[in-house]
Amino acid sequence: MKIRELLNEKSASVLHVSPDTLIHDCIEIMNRHRVGSLMIVEADDRVAGILTERDLLEGYHCCDNRPGICRHPARDLMTPAARLISVTADCALDSAMEKMTEHNVRHLPVFDRPEGSLIGVLAIGDIVRTLLRCAQKENKTIKQYMFGQEQPFATDHIPMV
Repeated sequence: MKIRELLNEKSASVLHVSPDTLIHDCIEIMNRHRVGSLMIVEADDRVAGILTERDLLEGYHCCDNRPGICRHPARDLMTPAARLISVTADCALDSAMEKMTEHNVRHLPVFDRPEGSLIGVLAIGDIVRTLLRCAQKENKTIKQYMFGQEQPFATDHIPMV
């Protein structure tokens, strides 16, 4: 299964803010939308970085003025574009999972092509939901086959991971 297929099942919008957005506002947006990251995008649509829950925790832990951290701009805590771990839409799901595991990240920005436009964010929860749904379909197909129903075992809907 390609990341493009997985993204087609998600909301088309990518939550993003400018690098100048205050941390307080970023936290509010993340909380309201129940997400673990925000893309940080410049006015000209260039990706400046990503702000994750981990970035927020590290920033809070390292800050001398912890109450003041919320008044900092996102650019102060984000993972900058130069250090982004990302994938393209044509990346295989298993490759994305390997990349997440290798780099210990839970969110991968997805670009239409290398050095291309941002088209989505792949979260670990998206992968879990996809694999669960595929396992449920496979389980149903196996049960139907085992108990004599007229549907042959089909594997075309099971991602190869």
